[in-house]
Amino acid sequence: KYAAEGEFAGAIAAIRQALSIEESQDGWVTLGVICNACAAHGDAVSCYEHALELGEGSACLYNNLGYSYAKLGQLSRAIAILDKAVLADGELQSAYHNRALVSFAQSQVRRVYPAEALEHIGPAIEVGQANSDVFLDAARITVFCGKFPEGDDSAATDLLRSAILHGADVSRLGDEVWLGPLLAANPSMSRMRTLEHAGNQRGSRLQGAEFLVNE
Repeated sequence: KYAAEGEFAGAIAAIRQALSIEESQDGWVTLGVICNACAAHGDAVSCYEHALELGEGSACLYNNLGYSYAKLGQLSRAIAILDKAVLADGELQSAYHNRALVSFAQSQVRRVYPAEALEHIGPAIEVGQANSDVFLDAARITVFCGKFPEGDDSAATDLLRSAILHGADVSRLGDEVWLGPLLAANPSMSRMRTLEHAGNQRGSRLQGAEFLVNE
């Protein structure tokens, strides 16, 4: 009730009170979800770790925990946990998506070819529903790969077009460096109208009761 109304403080207090009476894995996961929504990612990690102590980890739980570590800048730890999410459920789109994004961030820090990001963004496109954010991040990764001899950014245009057709509004991206050349080479895309697309909720990564997020 509280979380649905955006009253996170009330939701946190209510769940903590319930957990003080009887602990449950679902309760700690739900609390972690709310902590992520409040950008309290350190608290979310504690919640998810506690949930793992109470039972076997699910793909969603590992995905949420990996995302939380990534938001704290602990990329290697995030990757190790997201690998568990992918192994637990090879059809969980958000696990592949988050794994690709964290690998991409790590490759930029290390200034290396983002091979692992490419490896995981492909399955993120293939599994689950068509998702504008996945297409958009795939385009971003593909463009970056074009900076390397091994890279080929010829697919980036198609990926960006797919993102727009599935609801992405490129005007919200501001002056991202990678986007300019693509739009300049394909002016028709910058004029494409953003489509209403069921299931596309940019900024909200809720899937069922789990907080499957990436930014």
